[in-house]
Amino acid sequence: MSYRCSCPACTSHELLNSSYRPGPTITRVNITTAYLAPVPPTSTSTSLASRPFPAPTTGPYYTPNPHIKWIPTPSSLIIPRPKNQQIYHQLSHSAPPTFPNFSRLPPELRLKIWALSTSNPRVIELRTWKPSNPSSPLKISAGPHSPPPVLQVNRESRLEGLRVYQLVEVGVSVWEGYDESELYIPWRYHPKNEFAEREYRVWAPRRGTLHRRRRAGEVLERVMPYSPQRVYLAYDRDIIYLGPEFSPQHLEKFLCTVSPQELPRLQYLALDRKLWLRAAAPHGTWEPLRNSLYALRNRPIKEVYIVPDDERGKLEDQWYYGKHDLILKEPMWNYTFSGRPAQAKTVLDNLGDWFERVWGDGEDAGKGKEIQGGNDAPKVGIKSVRRAGKSLSDYKEGMWEVQKELGDMVAWKMWVPPSTNAESTYVAG
Repeated sequence: MSYRCSCPACTSHELLNSSYRPGPTITRVNITTAYLAPVPPTSTSTSLASRPFPAPTTGPYYTPNPHIKWIPTPSSLIIPRPKNQQIYHQLSHSAPPTFPNFSRLPPELRLKIWALSTSNPRVIELRTWKPSNPSSPLKISAGPHSPPPVLQVNRESRLEGLRVYQLVEVGVSVWEGYDESELYIPWRYHPKNEFAEREYRVWAPRRGTLHRRRRAGEVLERVMPYSPQRVYLAYDRDIIYLGPEFSPQHLEKFLCTVSPQELPRLQYLALDRKLWLRAAAPHGTWEPLRNSLYALRNRPIKEVYIVPDDERGKLEDQWYYGKHDLILKEPMWNYTFSGRPAQAKTVLDNLGDWFERVWGDGEDAGKGKEIQGGNDAPKVGIKSVRRAGKSLSDYKEGMWEVQKELGDMVAWKMWVPPSTNAESTYVAG
């Protein structure tokens, strides 16, 4: 008599897997305190080794071995809090040490200290906002954050900080269908904004050609895009994070536009878990995400991160609109799983191979050739988020959701970049 594992993870995995791949019916096993439950022998004489491997399907891919091996990383060695909470409270709220003789130090040493204060990367979260009204404009802005401290101490520190940080604008810089002969009105005063006060609504003149166009039913008053937001940013170290408040509907529009307000010199990009899920994408396909990642070739991108454990509505203000500390740290766990070589790769390996394949220049793009000149393919990594010092959701569960969704990325491997062959047919994701 054979045995199989009946732990909750294996049982739920087999039940899910049975709905996507053909094979013998999986008998439901009652989960008991014993993790090994006997399995009755099969009535057929055909052995499992002689059975043909199930044909590949177009449904979601699941690894054949549900036993994932989670490997702790060096960042998991966290110093625990002292048992005496009163002592911990006194240490955490004590006044920071001061050095009143700092101004007497040699200028060279002071400048080195100011430069060291800018070494830590900052995380700038971007959010999108667009009302349900189809006439309303799209707003892209940075979440509440503080300017770099080095820019606020004194004149000397500010001058040194401006060597690293620059003031950039974040927003929508491309006006779709712009016509200088048309009238553009801000949304807060636009007549189609039902929340605008009537006494402040702006209407176009009703005479001549304008009056005839209005009576013909055409849209006369166009909406002016929102003003961009200014942010201090160091491209060579800061991470741009498209978090849970960044809608998947606008991912392609933002990353495929290389204009001054869409961060053309972006080097480090982090994407929230939902931006990697096909179900959340427009029309439920991989095309917007693939096009967005491929458009990063137009930027000097170096690293792309997956953030699997962020979630909205977990802080005190429920929507974390208030200013708070936002940190992306190295994860406490990495994972591997066994299987056939083509299927045992993690999502990091598959994404890395995909970037290498499509990162060629010109006619070499998408053909798997070595990159000749230009930027190297970006590295793919994982980051774990902390908001106000808190972990918001389960890291392992979120990362496994991304792994199951992307799977072996067969559809990605057959995808042809749009710039290499305009007449090619896209592979449905």
